[in-house]
Amino acid sequence: MKAEITKWYMDADSPVNLMIDDLANVWVDSNNNGKPDLGEDRGHLTHGENSSYKYLMENLVRYFPYIKITFFVPVNKKPLIENSGLKTHYGPINENNEISSFFKKVHLQENCELAYHGYTHGIGSNGERKYVQEWLSYKDLNEALETIKKGRNLFYEVTGEYPLGGKYCGYASNGFSDESINKSGFFWWCRFYDREKTLIKGKRKFSPRYFGSKKVIDIPTTIAGNVFDVYFKSKIKTFIKVYFEKKLLLYENIFLSGYKQLYRLLRNKHVISIQEHISPSRTDGKRQLLNIFDDMESLKKIFDYLSDKNVWYATCTQIAQYYEIYANSSLEIMNETLNFTFNGRKFCEIEATILFSRIKKSFVLISQNGKKYHPVKVVANSCLFNLPLETSKYRIIYE
Repeated sequence: MKAEITKWYMDADSPVNLMIDDLANVWVDSNNNGKPDLGEDRGHLTHGENSSYKYLMENLVRYFPYIKITFFVPVNKKPLIENSGLKTHYGPINENNEISSFFKKVHLQENCELAYHGYTHGIGSNGERKYVQEWLSYKDLNEALETIKKGRNLFYEVTGEYPLGGKYCGYASNGFSDESINKSGFFWWCRFYDREKTLIKGKRKFSPRYFGSKKVIDIPTTIAGNVFDVYFKSKIKTFIKVYFEKKLLLYENIFLSGYKQLYRLLRNKHVISIQEHISPSRTDGKRQLLNIFDDMESLKKIFDYLSDKNVWYATCTQIAQYYEIYANSSLEIMNETLNFTFNGRKFCEIEATILFSRIKKSFVLISQNGKKYHPVKVVANSCLFNLPLETSKYRIIYE
């Protein structure tokens, strides 16, 4: 009999997460008609009429209720352009009881979580300067740490919890950005859009990895939400633009179909993390690329394709937690005893999945304190057990 810790919970081929950026206390009157229309809201309308959150729930989650969403929240977002001339509302997530209650309820939902996406998201352009993404705007590490602390405290005031993870605004960072995350108490972070060329190479590119002295877990972003809406002419235009502007988008990711991208992620047991934004509205008059309104049909195709696959729907925090388990556990079988060792961080809420193969007859596991564990899944000559995160010995008792 052979035993091993599965790469993902319940021996899934891949975890699946929908990443939605910029849920914030913001409304931008894109057509300048003085009233909130569908697609203009980034969270200010909460659950109300023409709310983007309501649109997401009714048009996607309604049909795929098992999906898990991580919303990335700029806690006090500021506009892309100062004095744009458009009617807007920009406020902190603790602006009033209604706003605070909305963000807290979203965070506490079983299929959702909120994560940190900066204090303001960046410094707006004003004619003399271009927009500066938040982590590029800090003059030094101390300023970054002070601002992150202020943002984390605001997040805590609203949700009752400090954010466990987050993402760089625009995936933009500099030489001390990673250290600002490492020193701020985050468990996980999204550093890169991994469909671009990054510092991460080979098999590690679409899988979690550690960074920093405190071993923050870097969660990759692996697929665009509009992957089924990009047609051949658009791909040619993108290739020409990438070539002449010397951008770092991987050639293969321009031309690979959505099905092939998903298939390769599944085949290699990589993370499937789908990048989106909560709204297309911007104060610079442009339309935000990758948004749930333009990409809704593509998102449905993604989740339709995954519906019969062996995947695990998880928040970014859950993905990070299981990676912590996988990277810090070991086991061996000796004399009808399973020795399980876990040396990771103890706040993980997910159990470790153990795959037993080449089994000849059914059995249970008995822990040192006498607790009996039954297999959670049996297939042919293999079975799965979920065990708690504590170093222990288990007797193998055949039935």
